[in-house]
Amino acid sequence: MAFVIHWSCLLYYAVYVLGFCMRNYPCYLISVIEWSDGTARKFR
Repeated sequence: MAFVIHWSCLLYYAVYVLGFCMRNYPCYLISVIEWSDGTARKFR
């Protein structure tokens, strides 16, 4: 029984982390693009 609970908790945690990454990924991508664009402009 403990093994089943362990796997359901692990699955829930994986889904939560995946959802968190999916929700924050666009913002992260935009900030990385802006940072690299600013760095390229500085060295150009």
